[in-house]
Amino acid sequence: MLFDFERTLPLLKAIKKIVKKGDVVVDVGCGLGILTFAACYSGAKRVYAIDVDTESLEFAKRHAKKFKLDKKIIWLADHSYNVDLIEKADVLIQETVGASAFDENFLPTLVDARNRFLKRGGKIIPEEVSLYGAPCGNKGKLLAPPKRLAHILTQSITKKELKINATWRLKEKAKIKGILLWPHVVWTKGCITDCSPSSKPTHWGQTLLPLGTRYQAVPHGTRYHTVTTVKFSLKITPHPKNPLYNSQIEWQIASPYEGK
Repeated sequence: MLFDFERTLPLLKAIKKIVKKGDVVVDVGCGLGILTFAACYSGAKRVYAIDVDTESLEFAKRHAKKFKLDKKIIWLADHSYNVDLIEKADVLIQETVGASAFDENFLPTLVDARNRFLKRGGKIIPEEVSLYGAPCGNKGKLLAPPKRLAHILTQSITKKELKINATWRLKEKAKIKGILLWPHVVWTKGCITDCSPSSKPTHWGQTLLPLGTRYQAVPHGTRYHTVTTVKFSLKITPHPKNPLYNSQIEWQIASPYEGK
């Protein structure tokens, strides 16, 4: 994230727009503290910086002292689920968007943090998160126009899991490799990170969900007709063995061979 300017600069601009002098801010998944520091510089009187990675927090603490921001920051080395605050926040920052938008347990963490930490009428960064996707061929070539598979407003979302179904009808037969996914994030109005293949590269990039083994098991050199219709289902849920920290991704691509 540190040198991912396409991802970080719009986020820093959003913090500058949203955080006002005297605000209380919660930074969920604060990492190295970049967003925490930005909130301080934007006028926050106090920032609760939460992360399970103690090494990252130690790094952030050292730099907070160096920048003379340490008196504004309360460091909490734990998962946000396990944290209770003595006051409500004006702004919630949650940058835990994954390469598939919602794969880093984004929704459960968001809903819990918003309901417990944020004042009524408080602001959330990001404001909107979308997941886009399209069938993909060799060398990452998109075989059909992308579709927005999911779109959530962070202020109102209540679901902690996503279930998606989509169908693409290709203009001509093509050899499909899988479904390419990427996030599109509106941090606030005018501050956007778009991770589509046509945009500048980001740390997130795109995620390829490949076809199953029955599609890959065709012997080399075998001739077969490829597909004209692709049906895709995706489910992102809290992981059953570790629901607080991880997500489980299940998908199916129903595009059987046509012809021989």
